[in-house]
Amino acid sequence: MRIRLFPLLALLLALLCACGSLTPSTTYEVSRDGWDFVVDTEQQTITCGGDVFQYTADGRSVEITYPDGSTYFRTYDNMGWHGGWSDGYSEDRYIPGDTLVELISGGAEQPEKSSGNSPFIGLLLLAIGGFNAISPQTSWYLSYGWRFKDAEPSDAALVLGRCGGVLAAVIGFFLLFF
Repeated sequence: MRIRLFPLLALLLALLCACGSLTPSTTYEVSRDGWDFVVDTEQQTITCGGDVFQYTADGRSVEITYPDGSTYFRTYDNMGWHGGWSDGYSEDRYIPGDTLVELISGGAEQPEKSSGNSPFIGLLLLAIGGFNAISPQTSWYLSYGWRFKDAEPSDAALVLGRCGGVLAAVIGFFLLFF
């Protein structure tokens, strides 16, 4: 029996390993106000029409450095945000700072960020959990009963199998939809 079980276990392991999180793309393109922007989150740059704008963002503040060295910044707190710019900053010369901050902070059309959850794992948990919840006796037999002759599961084993199935199905549901 072990020889037949090994290929199934190897296949299951291969499927689970293939569900590892993919490295998300660090660049994305956005069209806004007639301009095409390329945002590189790893290099922390925004490119538009040959101009490259450097930025730093830490969740509470954003600072953009323009090609001529001028800067635009915003800081967020409980009351909202406040910001400003350096002496050489001009909205007429380059893209306005407000527009660039919105590109960084998600105010523009950015690709949806994945939580890293694999839909395969959610489906697998939902299927196995549903099977255990609907038919705990069959599940018990497939797990333990085949090892013993004329064996029957206890009531506690059936209740715990059903509860575990419901819990696994709920977790699978949340992995799929949240």
